[in-house]
Amino acid sequence: MLEIRLLGEQRVLAAGKPVETIHSSKALGLLAYLALHAGTPQPRQRLAGLFWPGSSEAQARTNLRRELHQLRAVLPDPDRCLAVDANSLGWREAAPCRLDLLAFRQAADEAKDAEDADTLLAAAQRALDAYADTLLAAAQRALDAYGGDLLPALYNDWVLEARERLHHRCVALLDRLVATLAERDRLAEAIEHARRRVELEPLEEAGYRTLMRLQARVGDRAMALRTGQRCADVLARTLGVEPSAATQALRDELSTPDEPPPAETPARHPAAPLIGRDAEQAALEAAWKRVAQGPRLIAIAGEAGVGKTRLATELAQALRRRGDPVLQASCFPSRVRLALAPVAEWLRSAALRPAIERLESTWRGEVGRLVPELASGQTASPAPLADAWQRRQFFEGLARALLAIGRPTLLLLDDLQWCDRETLTWLEVLLHLEPAAPLLLLTTLRSEELDDNRELVACCRRLQAQGLLQRIELTPLTAAQTADLAAALHGAPLDTAGARRLHARTGGFPLFVVESLREGGTIPSRIEAILEQRLARLDPAAEELLGLTAALGRDVSLELLAAASELDEASLQVALDELWQRRLLREHSPSTYDIAHDLLRDTAYRRLTPPHRRLLHRRLAFTLEQQRTDQRLVVAGLIAEQFEAGGLPERALHHHARAAEAAMAVFALDDAIGHYDRALDLLAAQPASVTRDRQELTLREAQVPPLVSLLGYAAPRVGAAIEHSVALCERLGETPEAALGQAALCWHCFVQGRMQEAADLGQRLASPTAPAGWYAQALALPLFALGRHREALACLERLDREADADDRSLFGFRAGVLLRGARAHLH
Repeated sequence: MLEIRLLGEQRVLAAGKPVETIHSSKALGLLAYLALHAGTPQPRQRLAGLFWPGSSEAQARTNLRRELHQLRAVLPDPDRCLAVDANSLGWREAAPCRLDLLAFRQAADEAKDAEDADTLLAAAQRALDAYADTLLAAAQRALDAYGGDLLPALYNDWVLEARERLHHRCVALLDRLVATLAERDRLAEAIEHARRRVELEPLEEAGYRTLMRLQARVGDRAMALRTGQRCADVLARTLGVEPSAATQALRDELSTPDEPPPAETPARHPAAPLIGRDAEQAALEAAWKRVAQGPRLIAIAGEAGVGKTRLATELAQALRRRGDPVLQASCFPSRVRLALAPVAEWLRSAALRPAIERLESTWRGEVGRLVPELASGQTASPAPLADAWQRRQFFEGLARALLAIGRPTLLLLDDLQWCDRETLTWLEVLLHLEPAAPLLLLTTLRSEELDDNRELVACCRRLQAQGLLQRIELTPLTAAQTADLAAALHGAPLDTAGARRLHARTGGFPLFVVESLREGGTIPSRIEAILEQRLARLDPAAEELLGLTAALGRDVSLELLAAASELDEASLQVALDELWQRRLLREHSPSTYDIAHDLLRDTAYRRLTPPHRRLLHRRLAFTLEQQRTDQRLVVAGLIAEQFEAGGLPERALHHHARAAEAAMAVFALDDAIGHYDRALDLLAAQPASVTRDRQELTLREAQVPPLVSLLGYAAPRVGAAIEHSVALCERLGETPEAALGQAALCWHCFVQGRMQEAADLGQRLASPTAPAGWYAQALALPLFALGRHREALACLERLDREADADDRSLFGFRAGVLLRGARAHLH
């Protein structure tokens, strides 16, 4: 059975396996158009004018014949699908294939007929549910067939029109399905379909209200309120408007408790106003006005708590209200950093999806290396990047994805001081790739930690010398500004003595001022004491969630918190609400939360006892380990770190190796080597055994390729790694592996100029029973260098004579060149 998918993707499958893809977008569009009008022949003249409106009639007809020829070449048994004559083309209604587009339309028609019949019979035959059952079954089939927008990579007028019609039909079908399921009290299914409806139309408040009512019906009022908050956030971020009166009334209704509130309700604190930053705000606004002149990086620098993130967020919120694209990401403090994690966070932004879908397949494939879910049709894991040109292409693909928006864009990156080396390198590529790209990269940076990141210091110096970096240094507030901030938060001005004490003890740092006043006006001498007071008031469940987030050290999803906390659903909701109301958690992305600021994270982690820390780290590690396979590879380094902190180093070993593989896939060679080093360190602490030796051999052999790619074959560390591997092979009696290691060691000596040692090693491998491919080239080159040309020629001739197919594919071309050169030299 032939299967053709046009909704959400473009693939042709036979017996479940992909067949030759249609390379031309016109041929794909022609297939979709004919399928949309199945059973109705389409005049060739009309098709030619529709697809090639700017060409002459003769040229358009020629183009049509060419695309039809390609279409027939791809479809098995095309005459059973296509009706072709001299004047028209058509898609046969009885074509022996499954076309998702037709399946959706037929099922949607059946659902509509069932809905009409159900309406007519409602008064007389409500007891019989046959028609409603038909509606549910047909609607479900239609939704299963609707994999996404029609031909998302095409933007012809007729495609846009057909895509919009199908989209609205799917939304209407979801509305009817949700209503029918709700009438039958199948609320869990209704909620799932209501969520999909919100995903399809994220700016329609009616979908959010339906979902909120369903969540409230199942008793999940906290989740309903979060859905209402998400609606408000999306509208504010995208359109700069507030929810309608109907949505706000529903939120107020759900916010009203069914029973008297507890004696102590966590207070909602107002957001702190931005005080004393007029000049800095003006500088950022001026930089944005110049964004059309080309890419630029602005670093807002200052000490922790001085207000860097708040200043950056102020510009981001203003741009969102204007409708300008803003992509946000953060770096996190961790011994094990995820290479290019901020770039992946930007690429996952919903605002970037349409631009990525328009990219050429080459660049989409590079994006898929870092964010697999964005790789159209890519199923296999990407191969590790070994060559410099591959790395350049990879970085360029990621940069082109961000530049593809085609509009002035703000990239916000918080805590640049914790940025990994690969992201820094990529940022330089981004800033240089398109000199006229309308892009502003806004970062925050802790001045006191800048020197701890040598790569960042070097990067900043280069960009500053090229005129691409502007630094804005924030200083603490003056005494007068501190008093103004306190007055705005306190609702009344402080007396002179109180304002002076507040400034003296907080140093004018806005964060410390805000935290002090949130504690009822008390002014402890140290910020740690302020934060301790805030956390001491938490209920045990809320403190447990905060401790989990602090132990992870980065943003966390609701699903991960639920799985790792071991709280029941009701307790989890209450604890999350408390943390949110006390402003201890903030939304980091549409699907993750983070602790409000880093000083609060540090305080929450310090409050955990050592045994409690180990327990939380273990819970997080085991929960992350249960994630689906593709995600486990991405966060393998994080899993390893959690197992180590949880006191289970033997479980961390495997994940360090997996993390190294993931790092190699994105050319993060330093990270890969670091993970192998850490795994070897952990392994060294294990008792001696054959199993341990085999594990060490596997790790050392895997570490050699990234070492060679980063340092070169001549590096002493490469030689030491190979020697370790050879010694382990000999100890374990692995003769073939030892021979391979000795051949690699021979190459190492050769590139170092140690010709005699290289030749001696090669001779040890040159036994009559040894496969020729293992030693021939490694031995031939040092023999040539030593002037022993006839021995080198004999070595190569043996390779040419004895090598099997695998050896020939690996060594054949290079050895053939050497062989011809040797013979010519001797003649």
